[in-house]
Amino acid sequence: MWRSPDALGPNAVALMRGHGNVVVAADIKAVVYRAVYCEVNARLQLQALQLDPRPRYLSDTEAQQSDATNMKVVGRPWRYWAERAGCADLLD
Repeated sequence: MWRSPDALGPNAVALMRGHGNVVVAADIKAVVYRAVYCEVNARLQLQALQLDPRPRYLSDTEAQQSDATNMKVVGRPWRYWAERAGCADLLD
């Protein structure tokens, strides 16, 4: 079923059953950062749910603050991932 590009609404990530996820951000560094950590966090959430089926999630404000902090540090992992991928020569 096709959904329009605005299906994400105000969200930066949408999980797609059987297809992974779709991620949006202001630039490629932030998209890669969110994509990588979406998978990492999904694994952590699954493990946490096995320990406690009723976890306490971040509030909207806490989530926004966390995202703002993360977007300030995307350069460091971006450089690491580019070097691992053999693309260090493409860095600015």
